[in-house]
Order: sequence, then structure tokens, then C-alpha cells
Amino acid sequence: SVFDAFAYINRLPEEPYDDELPEDFSGRIFGRLANQEGRILLKSPPGMSKLAYEGFKTFLRYEGDMRVGNCAACHTLPDFTDGRSHSVRPGMAKAPTASLRNMYKSSQALREIINQKMKHAQSKQNSDAPKISDAYSTIRLHKNDIAGLVAFIELLQDVPKQQFRQLILDAELFDPLSVTK
Repeated sequence: SVFDAFAYINRLPEEPYDDELPEDFSGRIFGRLANQEGRILLKSPPGMSKLAYEGFKTFLRYEGDMRVGNCAACHTLPDFTDGRSHSVRPGMAKAPTASLRNMYKSSQALREIINQKMKHAQSKQNSDAPKISDAYSTIRLHKNDIAGLVAFIELLQDVPKQQFRQLILDAELFDPLSVTK
């Protein structure tokens, strides 16, 4: 996938250590990104836009007052699933976390899914849905965050090996502070 090429080029951690909490793993990735950003050494394969990059950071973020997706609490790299079951909407029994890889959903369908997750997070935070997974308690998203999350999730489509190699070869330096959407 375009994301896998991005992770490979920038030497991001591929998966959590044994018994590493999702927020600690996200912290390791953020540390690496900050190091690369600060020295303008971040590289981007074709398809990795500033919008998708910001969506990735929102996806990983687990604390703060805004742009906190906390998605990686359940959609853990590298497969974007934790293999566990969670209740993700009111009245729903626990179900296995779906992988975000190769979803083959339209941008509109992804927006609708994220909007629903935002509503369920609000219900959890208002104590209207206590059985929803606790991971929803920390989600702090705004409608403006949706486009970035969609752009990021769309990068998780597998590509043939030759195309993956070409993505790596065609990568360019990427300064997220100066690149336009």
C-alpha cells in the first residue's frame, strides 16, 4: 500500500512490541515523525498527500482536546485490527475489530462510517451508551477531521510488489508544514 511504502521509507515502527500498549506504540511513531519532520527528512511516496498525512496523525492521536481519533487503540498496525472484540455502537454485542486494509469502500461510505463513530463516541462521553468500548471515551473529532481520515484510510489498499517498489523509488522529501493539500 502507499502507506506501507511511507512507513518503510521513513523507518516507522512496523508493529507494537509484545505487551506494548497502543498509546505507547503511537507515541513511538509520533517520536519518529517529529524527528523526521524537524529535520525535514520525511519522505512521501506518490499518493501520500498532506491531507492523508494529517489523517494518519489524527488516526494515531490518543490524547488532547482536538483531532484525537484514538483509532489505533483498536485498529493496530500493521494489520489495522487488534484481533479483539468490542462494542462500537449502542445496543450492539461485541464484534471483532474489522481491518481497515483493503476495505474497498467509497470515500462517501468511509465518511458515513466515521460520522457514525463520532456520534457513538459522543454517546459514550455523555454516558448514554456505557457498554460502548472505552476507547470511544477519548475520541475528539470535528467534521473537518473526516477528510484527512478518509484520505489516510484510502492509502491502505494493497498494491502489487512492482508498484510498491516504484512508490519507494519515486518518494520525495516532504515538508508537511509547507505542502498544500
